[in-house]
Amino acid sequence: PMDPAYPAERLALYLSDSGARVVVTRSDVAHTLPPTAQTLTLDTDARLAQAPDTEVDGGAGPDDLAYVIY
Repeated sequence: PMDPAYPAERLALYLSDSGARVVVTRSDVAHTLPPTAQTLTLDTDARLAQAPDTEVDGGAGPDDLAYVIY
């Protein structure tokens, strides 16, 4: 997670250093990200509206928990 209250320079460093290719965000905080960030905006992205409303078969289950923090 990235705190939108952090300075833009810090957020840019996180993205650059981590190699993140996409940032999942909301439209009310997307403006805090560096302009070069590729985003998937959960509440407005048309790609999500076109996605099927079914569960994703990713092979992970409740016993396969993961939480990654930079």
